[in-house]
Amino acid sequence: MKGRTGSHLSNQQPLPALTSRQEKWVLVATALVSGMGFADMIAVNTALPAIQRELSMDATSALWVAEVYLLFIASLMMMGGALGDRYGRRRVLRIGIYGFALSSIACASADGSAALIAARAAQGLSAALTMPSSLALLNACFPVERRGQAVGSWTAMSSMMLPLGPLVGGAAVDFLSWQWIFLINLPICAMALIFLRGVPKPPYEDASNRPLDGVGILGVTCGLGALVFGLLEGARLGFDHDLVVATLVAAVVVLPATLLFEMFTPDPLLPVRLFKNRRFLHINLQTLFFFIGLQGTLFLLPFYYIQILGFSALQAGACGLPISVAIILLSRPVGRFLDRHGPGRLLASAPFMACFGIFLLTQVPAQSGFVMDFLPAVLFISVGLGLFIAPVTMVALNAAGDRQSGLASAVNNTMARVAGLISVALMGVFLTSGFSDFLVSNLVDLGLNERQLADVLQQQGRLAALIAPSDLNGLQLNELTALVNDAFRAGFSHALLFAAGAMAAAGLVGVICLRKIKMRLSPESGSDPPVD
Repeated sequence: MKGRTGSHLSNQQPLPALTSRQEKWVLVATALVSGMGFADMIAVNTALPAIQRELSMDATSALWVAEVYLLFIASLMMMGGALGDRYGRRRVLRIGIYGFALSSIACASADGSAALIAARAAQGLSAALTMPSSLALLNACFPVERRGQAVGSWTAMSSMMLPLGPLVGGAAVDFLSWQWIFLINLPICAMALIFLRGVPKPPYEDASNRPLDGVGILGVTCGLGALVFGLLEGARLGFDHDLVVATLVAAVVVLPATLLFEMFTPDPLLPVRLFKNRRFLHINLQTLFFFIGLQGTLFLLPFYYIQILGFSALQAGACGLPISVAIILLSRPVGRFLDRHGPGRLLASAPFMACFGIFLLTQVPAQSGFVMDFLPAVLFISVGLGLFIAPVTMVALNAAGDRQSGLASAVNNTMARVAGLISVALMGVFLTSGFSDFLVSNLVDLGLNERQLADVLQQQGRLAALIAPSDLNGLQLNELTALVNDAFRAGFSHALLFAAGAMAAAGLVGVICLRKIKMRLSPESGSDPPVD
């Protein structure tokens, strides 16, 4: 039989609960690490034009500087969660922090595209260790009845770092150099390690003694890597390109083969039985839909701000501040709500609020401004996200039970990362097709000659960054500029309708499958919470 102060056997001495001070230490350490990973990603995207210019990089290399980070996170996240469950969350988290610091130094020292891409891959590997381990460590340090409030506090603290991403990225480019985007990680890593030293062995941690599944790790990594590579390159090269087809076919073969292997191996990386738990299946399905809608939207907004509204990179980054502010302000109240009422109501309603905000973005007029036309929509998205993060995190962590909380966190984080990569690829296709259809159908009305028409059509892939032929008269130049802006808005709306649909699907999953979760989640491994 089990005696539970944490998850320890009854013949073992139960570990004491953390003191109030130690609880604060673990909150700060895990929030610093998680917030740093996201802030670094956004900062690099903001500063990428300057990096590309200074290192004389081609467009493909610049793309991979941004995306290889996400590629390694998505591919290796589940391995990081399994390592945390096997060897302890504190240990794996500490290794990941050291790796992130060293790879940040390598990024800042890179003198060419190949070196920077390799260093960014190492950053992604380090983040794949820290992200699932940080949440699983938080889960193992708080009793089940206080985890909702703990997750709310963690969300608020980690979200405070999110505004630093675009702001630091823009400020570094304008006033210092792009290398500081990576060097700023060093003091953050040092602080996280200092706070982590004050965290004792978690009282609610139940480490797994089963061996690591090497075949599963290799299969998931290669399969997801091939899928992500195919989706990213498909958006750039076209989905009929031989390399894209080959990698997507490889993903289609490797991932089901790995799943089949996992069904029969005695110690699988991803036990298929987890998905027999309807709660686990439904929360990950909702995560997939929600982040397809969210990350696709957040990917497109800076393009509109910069290319249509004429904002600088720093101004475009500042436009994302409402999202961080909403998360910070809502996280602790949401945490208290979770402890009292459970996550069901929020999981059923928050996606629809974000969906409404995305739909409003599809209706922005041709002559638009941020305050009147974008801010209301951004506020709805921000509140929806602020209401969603804590409950989805709480359910995802606990749906598989305490023993596998690291793996559960890794699966859910992987789902969110893969959703973002799928979304970016599809949103690029929708944006480009909508832009091209509108441009081609209206270009004939401008009275351009054949050479001018050919010049414009050849640049369709540049979207709103299209360069007008040099011999246009003033009237033609103004009309072409207006047409390009209208075409971008058409493609933008076309893509965001898809994002709104994905977000609505997340809401439907919440209403149909998750809304009845009213009470706190059970601490028993694999058990479902009581429902109404």
